[in-house]
Amino acid sequence: MADGCVIFTKAEELIEWLDENDILMNLTDKEAGLLLSYMEGHGYSIGARGDKLVRVDTTEIDEVLEDYSIDDVIDAVFDWNYELKAEADKARRNPDNFIDFCEKQDRYESLVKDERIIEKMFERTVYGKMIISTLNKVSLVK
Repeated sequence: MADGCVIFTKAEELIEWLDENDILMNLTDKEAGLLLSYMEGHGYSIGARGDKLVRVDTTEIDEVLEDYSIDDVIDAVFDWNYELKAEADKARRNPDNFIDFCEKQDRYESLVKDERIIEKMFERTVYGKMIISTLNKVSLVK
């Protein structure tokens, strides 16, 4: 890819880059793989240009690079999972037949499993820590 950008295609590549650049996220293979999968499913890739993490919009003819933190990656995936889960919940409540229900239920349950993993990652982001800190302050006010 142009501009010296390297695209991560495997979870291990993302984890290795985070470690080499002292980004203290400590992702597991499953977590990193989930992030890459959601990004790809939404028309993006994650890569690096030097010591910067970047998001690449792969839907554009000339792929667009944007500096993007691992916290932003997790936040985007968190939002996408929420939206997909809501759509899957609505779909499973309106099946065409029993087989359709089973397929839609499986999809919903898969997204719920993803949600548990994503929530744990989100708690480690600056956004998650800020929310937890705010909640702690509010609970102290009582």
